[in-house]
Amino acid sequence: MIIKGRSRKDGRQLARYLLREHSQQRVIIMDERGAAADDLSTIFDSWEAEAYEMSRARKPLYHVQLRLPKGEALSDDQWLEILDRLEDKLKLKDQPRVIVKHFLNGEPAHLHVVYSRFNEEHGRLVDMSHDARAHHAVARAIEREFGLRELDSTPKRGRGGSQRQRSQEHKMAKEAGTSRQALCAIVRVAWEASRTGRDFQDQLMKFGIDMTPGEKRDYNVWHNGKRYNPVRLLENIKAGKFRAKMQHEPPRFAERAEGPMKHSRARPKRSQRMTDQTTKTQDVIDTRRANANALVAGINRRLSERRQTDRDHEV
Repeated sequence: MIIKGRSRKDGRQLARYLLREHSQQRVIIMDERGAAADDLSTIFDSWEAEAYEMSRARKPLYHVQLRLPKGEALSDDQWLEILDRLEDKLKLKDQPRVIVKHFLNGEPAHLHVVYSRFNEEHGRLVDMSHDARAHHAVARAIEREFGLRELDSTPKRGRGGSQRQRSQEHKMAKEAGTSRQALCAIVRVAWEASRTGRDFQDQLMKFGIDMTPGEKRDYNVWHNGKRYNPVRLLENIKAGKFRAKMQHEPPRFAERAEGPMKHSRARPKRSQRMTDQTTKTQDVIDTRRANANALVAGINRRLSERRQTDRDHEV
């Protein structure tokens, strides 16, 4: 069994989707609870309006989808039993809801359930944190008890977050006049040319990239005023391998960090920035940054030429 759900808004769009019928899909409203109207759009509108008026909530609806693999089916009573268990887990017991059943040609029926998250007694929305864990627990229990085929639907963590972070890095690099691909190439070159954390720091400095301790991670790297996670820029290097190299002869600022260090990690304030050796003059640093900008521009140019060549070959 597959159970998915998320908080959302725009009840009218959701109502149109749930009631959409065509040559291969038939729709039945299986049950309503706490609904003050017959039209789904009106029902969802009233739930959203009430939640916004009382709590300024912008995502007061919770949409759950329940599906079975091909060749399996459940009775209406069994579906309702599953929903009772799910509502206990999600703390949606007695919340207003609408159950819509979809029949697709050649596939088992599946359910869409829309809840109002607004709890009138407490005057706030029901917290849906860790809802994927509840979906997973109920689905596995139902499969065992009802003799259904067990599916692997363990909640996946970090995938969506990583994609958003990479997208943000692309945006930051573009604003800084370069590309994330070019930065990844530079950081990778510095990594492969170094043996220790201090070597890595020195190699990055040659390309005009600073390294500082991080608050939520071990280290940050900075280029043209933009902050990046070095492990994510290295892409194929695991965090454990990165940490092992950095702990072997750590960067200079780690030695100057005040206070105890957990697992040899430096945790100074974010405002503390790495400084080069005191014997280096500002002219030398400016020259290095100018050379680094020229290198980044060259990498971007070669990447652009390679993409153009690929398009020419496709034509």
